[in-house]
Amino acid sequence: MPTKLSFKTLFGPLMALVIVLTLLLASATPAFAEDDPPKPIPGLGKVSNADLTKMYKKVRAWYDSQTIVIRESYELADQFQTVIDFYKKKNRDVTGLEVALVKFRGEITKAEAARVYTNSLFTRNAGFNGFFVVLDRQLAAQTILEARTSLKGTHMDLEQAIQTLKRDYNAWRRWMLGYEN
Repeated sequence: MPTKLSFKTLFGPLMALVIVLTLLLASATPAFAEDDPPKPIPGLGKVSNADLTKMYKKVRAWYDSQTIVIRESYELADQFQTVIDFYKKKNRDVTGLEVALVKFRGEITKAEAARVYTNSLFTRNAGFNGFFVVLDRQLAAQTILEARTSLKGTHMDLEQAIQTLKRDYNAWRRWMLGYEN
C-alpha cells in the first residue's frame, strides 16, 4: 500500500539537501580579485583591494556632498534673484547683477553636467560589484581616478562661480555707492 507524502516526511530530506548545498556553495572560492599583497596601480600607487574600496566610498561621499552644494547653489541663485527684484522695485540699475546671475546659473549648469557624468561612472560601477567588492583592480582604479577628476572639476567650477558672483555683486555695490565711476 502506497504511503501518503506529507510535509513531515519530506522535511528531513529537504533540510539535509539544503545543508549540503549550503556547505558546497560556501566552500566555493569567489571570483574576486586577490587582495594581498598591495600592488602598484598607475595614478594611485601601491594599494590593496581594501584601499580601493575605501577610496571608492570616499569619492562616492564626495559626490553626495557635491549634490548638496549644487542644490544650495540653485537656492543661492534664487535668493540673488530676490535681491535683484528688490533693487528693481527701487528703480535701481541692476543690469550688472542680472549679468552676474546669468553667468552664475551658467556655471551651476556646467557643474551639474560634470556631476551627471560622475553619476554615470558610479552607475557603470566598473571594477566593483554592487557591494563595493573589487572585481577588477585596473577598472576599479580607472573608475576612482575618473570620478576624482570629474568631482575636482565640479568643485573648481562651483568655487569659481561663487567667487565671480561675489566679486560682481561687490563691484555693483561699490558702483551704486559712488565709489567707482
